[in-house]
Amino acid sequence: MNYVNPKKNIGVFYFMFGGFKTIHYLCNMENGYVYIGRLVDHNGNFVTKYYKLGKSIDFKVRELNLNSTHMPLDVQFVRVFETQHMSGLEKIFHACFDEYRVIKEYGWRRNIVTEWFDVNDDELLINKIDKIVKNFPNTTEVDLVSRVQSDTGTTINQKTLVINNLVEGRKKSKLTVMVNGEDISEDLASETMVNAYSYVANKIGFELLDKDEVYFSVDKNELLTQYVEGTQCAISSIKEFDGYYLLTNHSNKRKNEIINSMIKRYNLTEMTCDVVQVN
Repeated sequence: MNYVNPKKNIGVFYFMFGGFKTIHYLCNMENGYVYIGRLVDHNGNFVTKYYKLGKSIDFKVRELNLNSTHMPLDVQFVRVFETQHMSGLEKIFHACFDEYRVIKEYGWRRNIVTEWFDVNDDELLINKIDKIVKNFPNTTEVDLVSRVQSDTGTTINQKTLVINNLVEGRKKSKLTVMVNGEDISEDLASETMVNAYSYVANKIGFELLDKDEVYFSVDKNELLTQYVEGTQCAISSIKEFDGYYLLTNHSNKRKNEIINSMIKRYNLTEMTCDVVQVN
């Protein structure tokens, strides 16, 4: 068994998951790839917010295997990481998103645990993945765009479609909310959404907002029952403030729509909300 000194790069994982198990992951060197896959339809467009977090010795062969059943939906890799600790990195990805993991709950497939994760908040996923990979030793991201461009087995149109999906899968956005010219945004969109709801609730009244808004309630169990039952929506996506609860498990685009709907409904002319692309 090869030994890797964990002291230099272990910090973030040591505190997140416990030293002994994490060091065990890193002590077992295993060259390979860890990938993020998404579902695409027959036209090559992303569908749903399901992400597959898996590993493979050869990610190109593995991708063909995932798409070998000729189903209407395929799996396209949007990010791939080459690492000397394949199983360790995959386990850390899984641990980070365990509360979003899809567990099948029907018929004879009941309680089957999958490598699929139901993450509506794409900002959360991108930020966590970037932070993990940045601090994980002996790991680099594969330049998939260059791989696609140099591939001789696909047409120009096919390359364009795949590259557009790869770029879309890497886009970072920021939810911004302004009130009377003051920026009340936070680094995380979920916290920005909380600030927006807090401002509106304090202006029009918490009870009225509770009555009108389906994602806001004084009863946490109401949100859990109505929006989480039968899905893999994470408990941590429900934020509490001033004795009320807010469901934040949405993409930035959807958060923007929700907040702008409130602005219009209550004629909050001093308030604006938008989503901007960031590098």
